Amino acid sequence: MTMMIWSKADTMDQSVVTRRGDTLEKTGVNPRTSSYLEAQIRKLNAIGIALSNERNLNKLLEVIVREARGFTRADGGSLYIKEGKKLNFTVAQTESLEKRDGKKEPFKSFYLPLTKGSIAGYVAVTGELLNISDVYQVPPTVEYQVNKQFDQKNNYRSKSMLVVPMRDQAGSIIGVLQLINSLTSGRVVPFKREYESLVLSLASQAAVAIKNVKLIEEIRNLFKSLVRYSAKAIDARSPHTAGHSGRVARYSVRIANAINEETNGRLGQIYFSPEEIEELRMAGWLHDIGKIGVRESVLEKTNKLTDDQLEVISQRFEAIKRGFQNAWLETRLEHLAEPPGALEEFEAAYRAKLREVDADLDFIRRVSIPGFLS
Repeated sequence: MTMMIWSKADTMDQSVVTRRGDTLEKTGVNPRTSSYLEAQIRKLNAIGIALSNERNLNKLLEVIVREARGFTRADGGSLYIKEGKKLNFTVAQTESLEKRDGKKEPFKSFYLPLTKGSIAGYVAVTGELLNISDVYQVPPTVEYQVNKQFDQKNNYRSKSMLVVPMRDQAGSIIGVLQLINSLTSGRVVPFKREYESLVLSLASQAAVAIKNVKLIEEIRNLFKSLVRYSAKAIDARSPHTAGHSGRVARYSVRIANAINEETNGRLGQIYFSPEEIEELRMAGWLHDIGKIGVRESVLEKTNKLTDDQLEVISQRFEAIKRGFQNAWLETRLEHLAEPPGALEEFEAAYRAKLREVDADLDFIRRVSIPGFLS
């Protein structure tokens, strides 16, 4: 027979006594707490996967705060990114204010000094985790103080707060995740201690995800710069093509955006995603990349055929005419004894052939000039 006995307190350090015959085994784990933590860890893993799949930095930051609020039951959350000697306040979410006002007010990021004077600054500088029951009751002896401007402006009351540093894989602090007002049955309560390690883990995953997204963005920007530089270098080889690739890229994007605005007809069923529009932009820049191996003499020519090529063709046509002329002279020699006028038919045919050769050469010269068909 197996019997499990729980103590009344619901903390992680309780004992579970399992009796198997005459043997007692202490496991030191409350199964209710263990089950809850396992669920939270599974959720944390799912969040980590979601973070690794997001490539848009702004969306990623919003997801980080939203997910951290979700499993800590926080009403509000903020995220700060460390940039040099400043903290960039990039994300602010407060669910109760959004419900009260019926909308989410647009948030404009701003910078804070990287000092111990603010709560976020203190965590960013020291790397310490802060779990504060009531930020309005912090003792005056600490180096940080709460900024009440947000509360006063929005008729809000910040109380409990959990603030953790965001460390990347190298252990460097890249930002701060701040959670505000943990809720239980609509009532603000302090953040549970077991949340601390979970939020620290999430913050570390978030830091790595942010670093990866920034790295990908840097590579993407480097690629864009390389593409533009290459295209401009190719265009600059000839004044006739200067700026051409850039114009093609702009026209392609404008056409795609115009199609996206259509709601009727055949084009109304077509929509280009932001990623596809970016692909179009890059394709526009790269469409003439093959010119990098074309000689300047070809790029610089104003007509389809160069002067040298036309000269060679003209000489060939002159040789054809000389052939006709020789044939005509041979015909005259063969008919010297005949009366005048007997060779008029032969001469007319000879003159017609010369005119035909001249017409063909003139046609080649005209089609060599751009815009012939127009």
